[in-house]
Amino acid sequence: MSKISSRTPSYRKRSGYDQAIVTLTDRATKRRRDYWLGEYNTPESRERYHRLVAAWEANDRRHPEPEDAGIVPARRVDSALDDDRPTVAMVIAADRHRVTQRQRRRDERVGLSTNRAQEPVPRRRTRHCADLPSKYIHSARIFA
Repeated sequence: MSKISSRTPSYRKRSGYDQAIVTLTDRATKRRRDYWLGEYNTPESRERYHRLVAAWEANDRRHPEPEDAGIVPARRVDSALDDDRPTVAMVIAADRHRVTQRQRRRDERVGLSTNRAQEPVPRRRTRHCADLPSKYIHSARIFA
């Protein structure tokens, strides 16, 4: 039987980053989850840490939602960019549009319709042994 620890999770610095992190283990599922708290060793990250651990303890050591602990997730804080920098999703969408346009131009040059769903796919002519040069089929005569 595993021993349930009563230790409070530690506030620590994420290696390679200047970010504070705490790892909480869910008592029921035994799963661990990292919570990023902001810049390391600032009063704001310490306050987030104490709120999160208090919510975790009040919830019988179950994983709290960041909103329940009074923490605004980072994705909501940084979602409104004041400058006009493109997001990753915008770059992917632009690249997908560019590739689609290039494929349409290529299809128009070749003579294919841009609306492929309505047009039947042309069947390719299969090559029979009689159409092949003799140098490719001389070894097949052994089995005939």
